[in-house]
Amino acid sequence: MYSFSVYSSPITFPFCFAVHTWIVLESPEFGIKRYEIHKFINKKTGNYFYINIQAPTEGMPIFMIPRKFYSKKKFKSKILFSLNGEEIRRVVENIEREIPNYPYLNKYHLYPGPNSNTFTRWVLNLNEVTKNIKLPLNAFGGSSSFF
Repeated sequence: MYSFSVYSSPITFPFCFAVHTWIVLESPEFGIKRYEIHKFINKKTGNYFYINIQAPTEGMPIFMIPRKFYSKKKFKSKILFSLNGEEIRRVVENIEREIPNYPYLNKYHLYPGPNSNTFTRWVLNLNEVTKNIKLPLNAFGGSSSFF
């Protein structure tokens, strides 16, 4: 089965009034993958992009200072949007193919962006089916102003 979902979670204290968003894709070819941008550079890729750093629906840690001491307590995630079924196969395949072309892999700013929400907005803009999905107002950096 093919599935495309957008999740959100409050970000780490003291900024928990804002949300972090991410994309979850599922396909028979690659299983389930969580894609997101984080404020820390990924040592494997040398940029801010992560795949499966957390479980697909797992929310953000409540405390994360310093980074290596993640809080075991996490905020609950919220599903913002989801599409399932064979009819979205092209959507999932297009997103999977285009993700390496995200223009801000090497740039991150908590506010005003680009950040995790900028990435989610960019992914949503890739397909007509998802282009009009609105991110929450507290998904700072999730506007189309970066594209």
